[in-house]
Amino acid sequence: MKLKATLKKLSYWCGMAKEFDYVHERDVLGYILYRMGLVSDYLTDRMKKKEFDSTATLYCKFVLTAFSLYRLLPEDDKPRAKTSADVATIASLGRNLIEIFNLFYYLHLDKITGVEREFRLMCSIYHGHQEHHKVGVKMEIDSERLESNKLKLDKHQKAIFSHPFFQNLSKKQQNDMINGKSSTYINRVDITKNYTDNYKLIDALYKVMSNHVHTGVYGLSLTFDDSEYGCDNSRNRKYIANTLYLVNYYAGMMAYSILEQHPEWSDNVPDRDSKLIHQLLERF
Repeated sequence: MKLKATLKKLSYWCGMAKEFDYVHERDVLGYILYRMGLVSDYLTDRMKKKEFDSTATLYCKFVLTAFSLYRLLPEDDKPRAKTSADVATIASLGRNLIEIFNLFYYLHLDKITGVEREFRLMCSIYHGHQEHHKVGVKMEIDSERLESNKLKLDKHQKAIFSHPFFQNLSKKQQNDMINGKSSTYINRVDITKNYTDNYKLIDALYKVMSNHVHTGVYGLSLTFDDSEYGCDNSRNRKYIANTLYLVNYYAGMMAYSILEQHPEWSDNVPDRDSKLIHQLLERF
């Protein structure tokens, strides 16, 4: 099944209304996460015995972050005297999940040549070393470690310069890559367009969610309403439902794509649970 067809069915399942039902979206997330968690448990044990696997690592990171978000959610749509988190907290985790998915798509789902995929992985590793080096400089760690880190950076940089795909990038993309401004050379909207026709809606909901993440007039103006706050705020629960719709969209795509690429991973969970995972995919 193609990615766009999969997402189209998933969007129908989750509903495309402008206002999303909080309880429904929370239940959908729990439904998806239970099945994703079964695979994540297997992958976690697998990674303890093997070397770093970026596909499995990103998948497990997504599941772990999604569970963190899920545990913060109110149990139902009724106000409570105390709540676990406010809309900004949930929006922050939601945006982090989308960033994980976008990197997962960029490195593993995008239909590219093996040469370009190798290049993308090299650039991602280089960016990680660069961030470690920047932190080391700011924290003034000992000069020997800094020098060692710098040698690693130089080695990775030379490998990137000499890679055949490097010349395919624009000058700006080349500079951003080498200077550490970005670990990728396609943006979030471009990625969204590659797997769904509903990218305008997704982009609009992402913008709303991001406005809640930043401390500004937009988010602050919605913190209090009718003497309620956080998740107890009825208007905020609608924004939380919007965030959950986005999270469910990406979680469903992650769940489907990982088993499409690695169906053998689901064979390592109990037969009953494996069937539940495939039942989830049938609903897409």
